[in-house]
Amino acid sequence: MNHTLEVIVNPFGDLKSGSPDNIKQVETVDKVLSKVFETYMNYKNNRDWFSKMQAEVSSLELPVLNPDQISTFLQMVVCKKEKAVLEDDYATALFLTKFVQDSYLQLKFDNFKLNSMDVVLYGVFDGLKAVEGKPITIILNGNAGHSFGTNSRFCNYSVTGNVDSDCGQAAVSCEFNIGKSAGSYCGYRSEDSIFNINGNAVTNLGSNSVSSQFHVKGRCSGFCGMEAKYSLFNVSGDVGRFFGSRSENSTYEIGGNLGRSSAQYTRHCIFYLGRDFDEFAFAGDAHYGIFRTKDKAVYEKLKIVLEKENQTQEEHHGKAAGREVANKAELIT
Repeated sequence: MNHTLEVIVNPFGDLKSGSPDNIKQVETVDKVLSKVFETYMNYKNNRDWFSKMQAEVSSLELPVLNPDQISTFLQMVVCKKEKAVLEDDYATALFLTKFVQDSYLQLKFDNFKLNSMDVVLYGVFDGLKAVEGKPITIILNGNAGHSFGTNSRFCNYSVTGNVDSDCGQAAVSCEFNIGKSAGSYCGYRSEDSIFNINGNAVTNLGSNSVSSQFHVKGRCSGFCGMEAKYSLFNVSGDVGRFFGSRSENSTYEIGGNLGRSSAQYTRHCIFYLGRDFDEFAFAGDAHYGIFRTKDKAVYEKLKIVLEKENQTQEEHHGKAAGREVANKAELIT
């Protein structure tokens, strides 16, 4: 059963953070929220000691807020503090994470809708945890800064804008729906998680992931999908160099061109190639690989390149062993 309170009216309209011409003194009749907000404003931020701050904030004895109050708290913060201050302030992220975690555990709420307006907050929902079968669902209207949702467990996130670096790093059994593009190391070391990205992805998307899925509507930069295990990467556009290298038992579907030095040192991986690929160091020392394409010209090129690589394997490992680990090119319809 979902316990949801939806904010129907934004009491601050289209106010932008830190705008003296628009912002009026925030008045609230909610005494609980007033007390929480006062504690937050008096908390001293020390961004050089994030782990210490995280422990301090999580141990604060504060009233537990419902989703409506949490949403209003964020709007109060955005209107009260200057944008430049907020974007260098981890305290806001830590308080928001605590409020959502406590609301889930103590009041049993599991759906939250937040509006960050034009402010990018960093480190929000780091370490947020739900239980299997009862995920926390968060919709963020806006952009998310680096380390959004890192180390989360059983959480579903939807961000309407962009996310900065390290989004979903080390997340377990989570889903991230990103409205635009993702920064570097998105989904790095994630496990059993899904990342849907409507824009582009920068370097190291999904590297070192285990049993995770990455669906990218745009293109990927270099070093994406490296050292992954049992993961799936589906990229509609081009991908950069070293794509999927050093991975095991993973599947890569590429709609565009494949960059140089990709598929190196892979084991038991499948690559679906949409268009052309850079043959420089392609599939070097790859074992048991299957390379599929619908493009006949790409297929003919694959056969030549893989045959050379297979011959190298035979020379290195011996004829019988080389044939056993040989890579295959397949033309599919």
